[in-house]
Amino acid sequence: MFTVGLTGGIGSGKTSVGKQFCELGITVINADIAARKVVEKNSPALDQIIQHFGNECLQLDGSLDRAFLRKKIFSHSEEKLWLESLLHPIIKDWIQQALNHATGPYAILETPLLLETDQHLLT
Repeated sequence: MFTVGLTGGIGSGKTSVGKQFCELGITVINADIAARKVVEKNSPALDQIIQHFGNECLQLDGSLDRAFLRKKIFSHSEEKLWLESLLHPIIKDWIQQALNHATGPYAILETPLLLETDQHLLT
């Protein structure tokens, strides 16, 4: 599968462009969605996050408390590194699975971290 990277910072228009490709029937895989999917309730990644940070990283409904986690990792660089080392490979695997199931002449990988991670190597 030929993969085209769609990247840019927050507010750069990635999502708008990705939606236009979807309307044309092109498979668009969004890394931000992947990042949310891999930490859904009862997921192995969320279980590991709970083991590391404790139950205080959960909202009352059992989902990840993103505000708590954001505060924690941005005030402790070692915690950010730990979380990235856990999640980046899982997100990469999720994206690769989605690419493997893509149909059409090519797929779009919409991601803010195309070059900052090894996502540019995905095919």
